[in-house]
Amino acid sequence: MEYKIGIIGCGIVGSATINGFRSNGFCKDENIRIYDKYKEEVNILDWKKKTESLKTVIKNSQYIFICLPTPYKVTKEEKINGHKIELGEIDLSIIDKTIGELVEHINSDEQVIIMRSTVIPGTTKNYSKKYPNIRFCSNPEFLREASAYEDFLNPDRI
Repeated sequence: MEYKIGIIGCGIVGSATINGFRSNGFCKDENIRIYDKYKEEVNILDWKKKTESLKTVIKNSQYIFICLPTPYKVTKEEKINGHKIELGEIDLSIIDKTIGELVEHINSDEQVIIMRSTVIPGTTKNYSKKYPNIRFCSNPEFLREASAYEDFLNPDRI
């Protein structure tokens, strides 16, 4: 079977995911589609590929990996034992916006959206409730920035 992979976001996680699929022969280079809002082309281990529109990536992918940032936002500060501690939560606004756009282009109930971004437990379940006709699953990344590619190929947990 020839897999068609879509990668949404080509930072550390997206690049490691692409490298992992390319290096082990999981899918052919021409079956990897990449969308990155800020890049016209990606260069990953001397492999150059133009990015495509979100719509094109979705229309031509069976498995769509969400590899977007989830920044930390401070919601309050507290003093604990004389130290100022910032408390907060992850900001899902980037993912929320992208998934809202993405579901408009899903063209098959065989397509699967795979969450690689760092999210809290229950996030994928919440998206499934909001978009009941879309298939979501979670494949969290446990990647260290300096060795993301090696960590992708040799995960210590799945």
